[in-house]
Amino acid sequence: MWGQRLVQGDRRLVRFEQKLGAPPERVWEALTAPQTLAGRMGAEAAVDPWSGGRYALAFRGGRERFEGRVTRMERPRVIEHSWPARDGGASGTVLWELEPAGEGCHLRLTHSLAPGDDEAAALAGWHWHLDAFEDALAGRNRDWNRGEFRDLKLRYARQLALTRAVREETGPGVR
Repeated sequence: MWGQRLVQGDRRLVRFEQKLGAPPERVWEALTAPQTLAGRMGAEAAVDPWSGGRYALAFRGGRERFEGRVTRMERPRVIEHSWPARDGGASGTVLWELEPAGEGCHLRLTHSLAPGDDEAAALAGWHWHLDAFEDALAGRNRDWNRGEFRDLKLRYARQLALTRAVREETGPGVR
């Protein structure tokens, strides 16, 4: 599962799609219940599962904190929440969409980046956390691995640089 960079108008997005072996209701629980979200995302969590509620994650012993608000909630298929910009400016959003697929579900995560957000870091971070999330759904929790994150970030940065080089050579129609 590799994420992709998308552009819609002036918005930069990163998107991941993956098939999970768990049904939507179980994945929903993992995304919205703080006690299960904590184990499955490797973060301390506080979630108020209603529009306007809090969606907060603290990674790596609280050294990285993200606090946003739930902006859309459609149980058990859609949750969207704000994602704060690192520079304190306008926030982005994270949209989680679940669709039944056989005995499991299809997960689509779309992160609309805030201005100034590092695309390679966003892609690498979500890639790592979604891999850990999938492992946790199968009963295997993973501790944060900075080396894996760095390797993923480097791979995404190279891919983004290649895409930009192709776009410069071929014109603005290539994204």
